[in-house]
Amino acid sequence: MAKENENDSIQIVERWFSALDRLKADGCIGGLKTITERYGLNRWNTISLRKDPAECFGRFRCAWLQYLVRDYHVNPHWLLLGIGDFYEVGFTAEIVKNLNKNCKKKSISSK
Repeated sequence: MAKENENDSIQIVERWFSALDRLKADGCIGGLKTITERYGLNRWNTISLRKDPAECFGRFRCAWLQYLVRDYHVNPHWLLLGIGDFYEVGFTAEIVKNLNKNCKKKSISSK
């Protein structure tokens, strides 16, 4: 893999963790445990990726991006490219919090 592509991938993983931090600060999630339990992610794998995002290859799943975009209305341009507002147009932390307050487990399928 070209070094430039590798760095782009690492930056996306870093933004994914930044998004979790922001969602927690905004009161939309309780923390990493909320995400790992809701979507069936291996919590220890996720913790180790946070410590070393360069180890993401083969461990970070693209679907993890989808969960934040679909269920928390994180702006995909921000998540993938680092540009634009954090939330999608028309959404705020308060709206996202209200949409998710009664949700304990999300379907992994987008059906």
